[in-house]
Amino acid sequence: MAMRFHDREDIEGESAIRDAGLGDDAVLMYHVLKDADGLDRCRLGTDGLDPKYLRTAPAKRMIVFAQQLFESGYGIGFITDGSGGGSQT
Repeated sequence: MAMRFHDREDIEGESAIRDAGLGDDAVLMYHVLKDADGLDRCRLGTDGLDPKYLRTAPAKRMIVFAQQLFESGYGIGFITDGSGGGSQT
């Protein structure tokens, strides 16, 4: 359910989760997934991530970490050569 509604307005996803009989834990998982997607927007540059759209306190505390992770190039090797490591220096 969280995946199906991750790209929709919060109210729509939350309503669908509750209508399916899932509880607050499922709504929290939905918010965590959406926040992870939001933190990933750091890769889009300075205007990519708007912190006001983050839903959870932990995500709001991870903004600098997400920016540093992207800038470090960590994970790029996994995408380009399958190594899964950070930048090769």
